[in-house]
Amino acid sequence: MPRRILFLSILLLAAATRPAVGDEQPAAQPAPGEAVDPAGVEFFEKQIRPVLAEHCFGCHSVRAIKIRGGLLLDSRQGVVKGGEGGAVVVAGKPEQSRLIEAIRWTDPDFQMPPKKKLSPEQIEKFEQWIKQGAPDPRDAQPVKESDAATKPVIAEAAAKVLWVMKPVVQPEVPAGVTDSANPIDAFVAAEYRSKGLTPVDRAIKPALLRRVYLDLIGIPPSPAEQEAFLNDTSPDAYETVVDHLLAGEQHGVRYARHWLDVLRYADADERMIAAQGIYLWRDWIINSLNDDVPYDQFVRAQLTGYRSTERTQMSATGYRSKA
Repeated sequence: MPRRILFLSILLLAAATRPAVGDEQPAAQPAPGEAVDPAGVEFFEKQIRPVLAEHCFGCHSVRAIKIRGGLLLDSRQGVVKGGEGGAVVVAGKPEQSRLIEAIRWTDPDFQMPPKKKLSPEQIEKFEQWIKQGAPDPRDAQPVKESDAATKPVIAEAAAKVLWVMKPVVQPEVPAGVTDSANPIDAFVAAEYRSKGLTPVDRAIKPALLRRVYLDLIGIPPSPAEQEAFLNDTSPDAYETVVDHLLAGEQHGVRYARHWLDVLRYADADERMIAAQGIYLWRDWIINSLNDDVPYDQFVRAQLTGYRSTERTQMSATGYRSKA
């Protein structure tokens, strides 16, 4: 009898200490001072944080009016802790992560975000993030502050991993990797070598000319322009063509289309009648690009229609502006 009681006690103790089937181990959290993989941090900042901020923080951050399910996703600590239902991320195991189950919308009673499902590409990025171990560089515990107070913190964190946020530096140009005099080609060639890749041969002159024409003005060269370039044997023949195209009006026409497309420019369409004189704004955009108007001045003029330099310049509204 005592042996049976002892045996049952051992079984009960083992059952109590063994994780139940389906129990989740939360996302791994780096120890204080431990560096997070830079590639993983960059992936989180580019692919994960923006989606969380846009689709999740409204209900799962310290700034939410009501925190749903006790889950905070605006900090690494919150992701590790999980919500009322337990861990939401199992590092390395997306199929066991409740976060993935929620964003896949496989369970009609467990769908996040509730109003609109994430795109397949966004879901795939979250799966990839968890497979990587759910790297998360957010060390500080967020506090409930205004947007203006938190933006500098976010910008500072992004500046550590995003090259566009880092100060401009003068890197050393790799030597002995290409016969091109262009330093950009040297950096490209060095990266090719590091990846074990071999660049293609130089483009023949007709192909090179066609590429630069389509890129800078959007139309191919004429037969006469091709012949002139082929007959030009000077070492700066290509640079001469580039300077000529950049100085031409068609260059502004080509790149003005990008700006006009973003702002939905049209002379007229089936739903509206174009504003009187709208073509003047189109021409102003083209002329501003050709005149190298500074970007801040370019945007300010269109927002306010105010020009402070020359009375004769047209504003974006098509009217002469105040001096």
